[in-house]
Parts: sequence; structure tokens; C-alpha cells
Amino acid sequence: MSIFIPVLFVCLAGHCEFMQQKTYYKSDETCREEVQRKKDEMEKMTGRLGAKIEATCIEANVSTKEREA
Repeated sequence: MSIFIPVLFVCLAGHCEFMQQKTYYKSDETCREEVQRKKDEMEKMTGRLGAKIEATCIEANVSTKEREA
């Protein structure tokens, strides 16, 4: 099963950090809508500071099989 994790990269004055939500999505489209919303929020908050913000969704394949004892 694939899950999609929203991630924001924020760079300001030569220093970059990334932020990841604790929530994940089962749909790439839903993830991209959410990460774009967060990117827009961050751009409004940091607009005058000149921060560069990029957003993406990272796909992770996870096993849904239960482990045997």
C-alpha cells in the first residue's frame, strides 16, 4: 500500500529546514492539495522575509501484512 507524506522545504538567508506533517494521505491528489495549502500559508507568513518555500509529497510503500509471532 502507498501512502503520501506532505513535506515543506523552507530556505531563508542561506539556511534550509524541512517540515513534515504527522498526517499522511492515501491519495497523491489529496496530499498535493494539502501541501499546497500549507505552502500558501507559509508564503503569507514569510513573504516579506524573502523565504523560498517548496512543497512536495513523498510516496512511501508500506506493508499491510501482519507479522507472524
